[in-house]
Amino acid sequence: MKKITPSLLIFLVTCLFVSSAYCIEKRPKKKKPKNHYSMKDGEVVPFGDEVVGVIKTISSRGAYDGSRYRWSADNGIMAIDYVSAANGQHQSELEISHGIGEVLRKGDTSVIQSKSIYKKFYIFNVADNYVVDSFSKNIHVSIVTRSLTESESSLLISNHNSSLRTIALPHGVKTKQIWEAEHPKETVAEFAHLTISDSDGKKVDYPAGDYVLVGADKLLL
Repeated sequence: MKKITPSLLIFLVTCLFVSSAYCIEKRPKKKKPKNHYSMKDGEVVPFGDEVVGVIKTISSRGAYDGSRYRWSADNGIMAIDYVSAANGQHQSELEISHGIGEVLRKGDTSVIQSKSIYKKFYIFNVADNYVVDSFSKNIHVSIVTRSLTESESSLLISNHNSSLRTIALPHGVKTKQIWEAEHPKETVAEFAHLTISDSDGKKVDYPAGDYVLVGADKLLL
């Protein structure tokens, strides 16, 4: 048996280090979620996770401005527990759950493509007398924002927790102001254009507002 000389030992350690470094470099990096992120023109951001099996979800919001809701879903069966509108003016929002897809910023328009693992998407507005509508499992959403003071605005996105949340906000307004109990006019932006269409040919133009889209097989009323 040959003795390991100092030069041979250095060579082996060097090879091991290079091999380990190569493996680390080749390992795919996990993409970090974006929280209240303003997209650049031409940028594409994915959202959602492909999930199989039984899914139990409870999603809720309770804001200082009075807007709140809670919905729950168990294995594709969805129920809306309560919905209340904001006290006063409120920024336009759209949240998508139980869907996977991507958001594309194209000029002043944000385009969302999403597919649900369930049979449909149900949408309701965050209002005291909320209205529910439905689409097929494949949807296309187009959004353009505008501020109440005609200043520049954009769509902020958050794609964490396997969902997508979008908020219309004027440029220069800090995201912490979203959570205030009152929203002065200069801090509010809305959807100047919100259109949702699906693979069955249904197409609906919605007014400025606060909306939630959830993938499910059935809605219990």
